[in-house]
Amino acid sequence: NTLILHIGYPKTATTWFQKSFFPNVKNFTYLTNSFNIVLGKEKLTEFKENIIFSSEAIVNISGWKYNPQVFLKNYSYILKHYKQIKIIVFIRNQIDLLASEYSFLAKTGKYKDFTFYFSHIKKLKYKQWKYYSHLQFFENFPNSKMYIYLFEDFINNPQQTIKKVTEDLKLEVNLSKISFKKKNQSPPSYLLPLIIVLGKTNPFLGKVMLKLSHNIPGKRFKVPDKYIPKIVNMFAEENKLLDEKYNIGMKKYGYY
Repeated sequence: NTLILHIGYPKTATTWFQKSFFPNVKNFTYLTNSFNIVLGKEKLTEFKENIIFSSEAIVNISGWKYNPQVFLKNYSYILKHYKQIKIIVFIRNQIDLLASEYSFLAKTGKYKDFTFYFSHIKKLKYKQWKYYSHLQFFENFPNSKMYIYLFEDFINNPQQTIKKVTEDLKLEVNLSKISFKKKNQSPPSYLLPLIIVLGKTNPFLGKVMLKLSHNIPGKRFKVPDKYIPKIVNMFAEENKLLDEKYNIGMKKYGYY
């Protein structure tokens, strides 16, 4: 049997994969994001067919934490049940990723502006976005192979990128029936101050306003120019190491 683990970094089209792509794969059983892989371990190991499991929780990013031991405790028992493990990852330039993450977190009202948000992630040492170090942990799984793709390629040419994914992973999918409509798009930048105020007053109202604003036209938030060199310097070394190892064309998108 083959197990595909989709490491769902936030803001890398993870929701699109979970709602629009994986459910349409014919030769794999997709376990929805609501499937609790820890509590359902007995059920999981009883599956005879190929399985896809996709979740942001695989990398334990929620709460800005990352602990490999947590992953091993929760998931190691499934590794021995599959003869082949394919690990699929989409990564995104950290400059754009942080802009998207900041916009998404506006609903909480915790960050009055990007300066405040940026100082917060610096204090936390931004481990979750150091892809090279982060992914080394998963490279050591037995009988596994990692496939890394760029979010930017997906945005620029979604059909071609997904065609490559299906070929690499040997997935049976009718791409003509796949909707490439964006999911969870960031709100227009001019609405962010309102969402932040609502989120600070009442997080529920902030969440509702964020959801309503996904499809409203307008320019999306961009990281202020003065922060771009700082962000590049934070991640350039690790990004270059990852690109040298996998040769995925990160330099053309300004990763380093």
